[in-house]
Amino acid sequence: MRLFLRAHHAAFLLGGSALLAIAAWGWRGTTLPVPQLLQGRTVPVAIEMLLGALYAPLVAHSFGGVALRMENGARRRLLSPDLLLVGIALIPVVLVCLTATALGDGALGASLVRNATFFVGAALLLLSAFGQSAAVAVPIAYFFIASLLGGSPGGSAEWWAVVRGPADPASVIAAVFLMVLGSVIFHLRARQAAALRPA
Repeated sequence: MRLFLRAHHAAFLLGGSALLAIAAWGWRGTTLPVPQLLQGRTVPVAIEMLLGALYAPLVAHSFGGVALRMENGARRRLLSPDLLLVGIALIPVVLVCLTATALGDGALGASLVRNATFFVGAALLLLSAFGQSAAVAVPIAYFFIASLLGGSPGGSAEWWAVVRGPADPASVIAAVFLMVLGSVIFHLRARQAAALRPA
């Protein structure tokens, strides 16, 4: 297990996740003035949305490269260690959000957990299907597209800009679904590659 965690940069994953969550809490309420291309106006985008998008490169670094080759070559099931790594990525977020909620900042907690969950799932899914570069580039591109085009009149978000609006039940369900789907696809692709590998 120690070799597995070291190969997947577990300490870096834990520390990076904690730093992003603490930064999102520290800068809560800070917005980026982003022009809305289709409406011809400027709408603020919460900085925690940008920080949430950075979970994708963090996960791509921990699960990709040498770690992905190790997964593909493993002969035993790695579902439990993989789920442990997903937990390592999300536990600091949950702890920071529980603290924020206890101190009366519940709205930040819900949106931060949703965004981190969404981008972790997206990174795992893209890493499984298209590789490490896509797992980094596509979520960042999605962040920019959601920032520039995802705002709708009245301050709400378009349906596809899941991480842009408030953390309502529909967006939370979408984020959890994407994380579960990404985790399952990642595990199945790694198992398939191991089964095809010559003994």
